[in-house]
Amino acid sequence: HDAGPCRVAHCGGEAVVSMNKPVSLRLATSKDAETIFKWRNDPFILERSSSRKVVSWEEHQTWVNRVVSDPDILMFIIQWADDPVGLLRYEFTSESRSCVVSVYVLEKFTGHGIGLQALAKGSDEVWRKWPAERIVAHVRSDNAAGQKAFEKAGFVLVKNPSDCPPLHVEYVYGRKQ
Repeated sequence: HDAGPCRVAHCGGEAVVSMNKPVSLRLATSKDAETIFKWRNDPFILERSSSRKVVSWEEHQTWVNRVVSDPDILMFIIQWADDPVGLLRYEFTSESRSCVVSVYVLEKFTGHGIGLQALAKGSDEVWRKWPAERIVAHVRSDNAAGQKAFEKAGFVLVKNPSDCPPLHVEYVYGRKQ
């Protein structure tokens, strides 16, 4: 079950958020399942997701319960001021010492730099929590806005990725020493 429209990694620059509302992250819990379910099946999010598949409530509940209890996954609710506006998820793989990130911001909150600021904060948590050497973004090849955002965030396009899903491009951001 893919909760996000694109898979992303750490953003290196400062994001400018309009109206001076602070962006914050809080760990998602099973109590967030209904909210995340509504977001996950929203047409705007679905259009940008890897699977583009509507999920059932039962499938979603199973997924949320697995994700919130997995020590190799960090899932955050993105908040702008006090409003929940999106989801940010990191999945760490110890064998490859890499993290794959999935993120989305609800349509009415896009274009304010919220996602970039959330990625910066979340990626700082990744570097603290895991010995990851890189964070990987798999972005749908038809998601030009997502690709532009990762480039703006300092990601490097991988020319011949070895583990990229079909119809996606891969961006990588490495740990700074």
